[in-house]
Amino acid sequence: MVQHSKTVGVSPPLPAQNWFASYPSYFLVGICSATVSITTRELVGRLVGDRATAGYVFSMLVAYGLGTGTSYLLNRRYTFGGKMKSGPALRREQFLFGATALTGMGVTVVLSLGLREILRSFPYPAAHNTLAFALAALTTSVFTYLFNKFFTFKD
Repeated sequence: MVQHSKTVGVSPPLPAQNWFASYPSYFLVGICSATVSITTRELVGRLVGDRATAGYVFSMLVAYGLGTGTSYLLNRRYTFGGKMKSGPALRREQFLFGATALTGMGVTVVLSLGLREILRSFPYPAAHNTLAFALAALTTSVFTYLFNKFFTFKD
């Protein structure tokens, strides 16, 4: 009887090597949910009027709610998959996703404000806000992805 041995010098992949395997999908879902949020904010802002602070805040809340809901549904289906939960397990998953989204939003705001101050010394002042926000959002997305992968959508 011939035994087949494992390939010499090749070790099995470490779990950390697979941590970001589904990040591209998470990133694409983020683009989709951001598009939903921005479009919703614009439409609601035009419907209710967003020149006053109350209308602007209302349009942001509606947009953020729809964007987060879109992100949850798409990430549940395409990024993290897994068995669909029900009852308390589903409520726990939804709570963790929402809490992660809100925390991510807060961290993005704080990072963005800090980066904005740092970027003031660089040329092209018109791009400071956009660049600060983009860098902060990308950085935060790595942490929200990892939290969602290992805690929110953990089976």
